[in-house]
Amino acid sequence: MSHLPPRSAFTTLCSDALPSELWATVQGLLGENGALAAEIEKLKARVAELEAKLKCPVKTPSNSSVPPSRGQKAKRLVMSVDDAA
Repeated sequence: MSHLPPRSAFTTLCSDALPSELWATVQGLLGENGALAAEIEKLKARVAELEAKLKCPVKTPSNSSVPPSRGQKAKRLVMSVDDAA
């Protein structure tokens, strides 16, 4: 519920049940709720952006400006005793 109808739309009994201060508080909270919902949408978009960034390939010397000394070590072929014989 993003907004309440004007106070005049309520019956006299219902209107009397909500004093002016309470009505003003409810309206203020609804406005704050709308601002928070907008902030949540903004943060959801940022999370999606960061998650997409995580799926990018790892930077290596062959696909970026990372110096070769910072790259991954090549896998070494390990020979077992059985292979040597």
